[in-house]
Amino acid sequence: MAARQPRTHWTHTEDVWLVQVKEMLGPDKDWEYISQFVPGRTAMSCKNRWSDQLSPAVLADPFTPEEDRIIFWSHDKIGKKWARIARRLNGRTGNSVRNYWRCVMKRKYASMTYRQFNEFMSTGTFGAVFGSFENPFNPTNLELSLAIV
Repeated sequence: MAARQPRTHWTHTEDVWLVQVKEMLGPDKDWEYISQFVPGRTAMSCKNRWSDQLSPAVLADPFTPEEDRIIFWSHDKIGKKWARIARRLNGRTGNSVRNYWRCVMKRKYASMTYRQFNEFMSTGTFGAVFGSFENPFNPTNLELSLAIV
């Protein structure tokens, strides 16, 4: 059995190769064949890089407050089913939604009180549809800015 290659970050050159191969071969070519044109990358690695980062259908713009509300509402209703949540957000992948939830939203909303969070959730196109919400990042409703000394 061959030794497993260590994981490395994708280089700009590899990204360019993958995009060019996808454009040249079209959308229906299998990933095993495509990976032969990107040395050192497996079919799964190429597929994930394309579908999570390089595909023209994937949005790279920052998440909007409206998308944040959709993520909070969806998470409250269906839990951590990131792919299902992403289907409600055009151009977002399950992976990007999960990473955004874990990294950005936690920092952004953890210091909100119950009232601040519910005011945020009731603005925008959602209006007063939600009722009351518990902030998943501050369920005890503490003023975290004061609690951290």
